[in-house]
Order: sequence, then structure tokens, then C-alpha cells
Amino acid sequence: MERDIRLMPSDVTIRNLGVGYGEHEVLSLDELTVDPGEFLSILGPSGCGKTTLLNAIGGFVQPSRGTITVGGRDITALPSHRRGLGVVFQNYALFPHLSVAGNVGYGLRVRGDDRARRESRVAEMLELVGLSAYADRRPNQLSGGQQQRVALARGLAISPDVLLLDEPLSNLDAQLRRQMRVELREIQEALGTTMIFVTHDQDEALSMSDRVALFHDGRQEQIGTPEEIYRRPRTRFVADFMGAANLLRGTVVDDSLIDVEGEHLPVRTARRPGTTVDVALRREQIILDADPAAGPPVGVRGTVHMRSFSGSHWEFVLTTTKGVRLTAEVPDRPGSDWSAPEVGREVGISWRQDVPHVLEAVSP
Repeated sequence: MERDIRLMPSDVTIRNLGVGYGEHEVLSLDELTVDPGEFLSILGPSGCGKTTLLNAIGGFVQPSRGTITVGGRDITALPSHRRGLGVVFQNYALFPHLSVAGNVGYGLRVRGDDRARRESRVAEMLELVGLSAYADRRPNQLSGGQQQRVALARGLAISPDVLLLDEPLSNLDAQLRRQMRVELREIQEALGTTMIFVTHDQDEALSMSDRVALFHDGRQEQIGTPEEIYRRPRTRFVADFMGAANLLRGTVVDDSLIDVEGEHLPVRTARRPGTTVDVALRREQIILDADPAAGPPVGVRGTVHMRSFSGSHWEFVLTTTKGVRLTAEVPDRPGSDWSAPEVGREVGISWRQDVPHVLEAVSP
């Protein structure tokens, strides 16, 4: 009979949380709720407070204010070993003198589980991560990806209420990182556990998460599904961090045009004429030389300033006739009549009128 190894996921609620080192507060969070069984990514650049948040939830730093509850239980003042949380560290933190099985079962042994229970649970977790044949090996006999799986199995072995992951894929090469994204998400869905995943990699956050919380300067800038964060950013920071959009500041001319440095760009907006607006236009949303298959486009004329080939697509730096600079990302089309325009060539620069996203408010 197949065993049911699914965990009982817990919710996490954080309110009015402040964390500081000395007199400087490095994290200020009004509220954050993680649903049971949710995969939430905490995303942001270095120094934005994301690892500090994970450390506060895990009990490795003490907040100066606020509360953290897991499954309705206030854990704010509890020591880390009494919080019922699993943790996967960036450097894996495996014990070099223990075997793979010894590492996976370490938390169970500390907790006082009997030997039969430990061995059964370790076998389940090693099977889950595909390392049953490696139980007797030491960490230095494993590849980076295998060590990452051991750390994951160890974090899950204690049946945690929530699993915290601090950039666990950052030490892997690009190909293995892509593979582990899929495997980690599959494991999370198989167990149904709540996971809070810290990363600075936008692709990881977008491809793995139910929701993404983007942090900046110690505060939560925006939270939402990957599609919401990417397609409907609220601020210039979000738009730029999530895919390096073209960020345009202009003045509304009418409901279909904005003026950017004297260039009238087609943008649909309900803002009143004369209003200053920030607009995000994604690089992949730009069409060069009006591809009819993409629908009726609107746009301007310009010149190719730079171009580069990136395998699946071409990247262009374009300059409009009025001097507005735009970047575009166009899929390569081998075997078709299309060819990438060369530097210096005049091109049509267009997009669908409803594609540019007007941000909620103008930031300084």
C-alpha cells in the first residue's frame, strides 16, 4: 500500500513586525499572511530585508515589535527549536561526519523519536527526493544538487508546520538550478506543506510560486500572483525589478496618447489630460516592423541603436525619432522570412495600445 506522506500545512500571519540591528530598523512589515499549503516567495535585491524576515520567522533574530503566528499559535517569543518549523539554509549546513541518512534523521533524533520511527521517516524522505541509494554516503561524496536534496529531506523529515528556504538554489549552476525548481515545486505539491522561499532571482520566484512578495528597503513593495506582479506592477521599482521594463514618464495628451520627451506614444489611459504618469512597457511587448499576426499595432518610427543575439531571441536598443530610448526582445524566427534588423536601420516600433501598463502613482 502506498503511504500518505502529506503534511498538515499551517498558515502564517505576521503583523506590525519590526526588526532592527542596533538603532537601525532593517525590516518594517505591517502585515503578511501565508495560506496553508501555499508556496510564497520573498523576493528582492540584497539588503532588502527578505532574509531578515525569514530569520525572524525561524527564531534566529528577535523582532523589536510585532507578532508571528503559525497555525494560530503565537511563536514570536519561542526559541527556534520549539517553533515546529523546518529550515533549508543557503549553504545546506550538512553535518560532514554524518551519513546522508544521519543528516536526514538528525532532527528526529534530537526530538526523541524512537529508532524505528526515525528509520521509517528517513526512508520516506530519501525516496521522496530520489536519494534512497545514497543513504550511507557522506556529504562530501555528493554533488551540489544531491546535497541540496539532502538538506530539503532533513527539513521535511520532522513534518514541519512550515518549511523555510533561504536561497537554497543559489549555489547551483544554471542548468541544475532550473531542474531543481521543478523538483522542489513537485515535492511541495506532493506533500502539501506551506513553504516560504527567499530568493533574489526573479525567474525562480515567477516559475515556482503561488504568490510573490517583493521587498525593497525593508518594506513590502507589492504582493500578488506571479502574473499580477509581472503584468500589473504598482511602482517603478516593481516594474523595473521584475523584468527590466521600459519605464516611461510622460504627460497625458488624451485617452490614447502620452507625451514623452516630445514623442507622442500610444498608451490607453483614463487619466485626465495634463496628468503626469509612469508607464511600464515590457521589452517582449514591442513589435518591430509590424508583424500582422500580432494584431493591429500602434507605435512610432525609430532606429536600431544596438542589437545582440541571445539564442532564443534578439535584444535591441532602439531610439525613436524624438530620441526616446526603448529596449525590445524579439523571438528569433529561424526558417522564416524575418531577419533581425541591423544597427542603423530605421524600423517601425509598435505595440498593442492596451499593453503598456500605467502605474498606480508617480514615484519621485
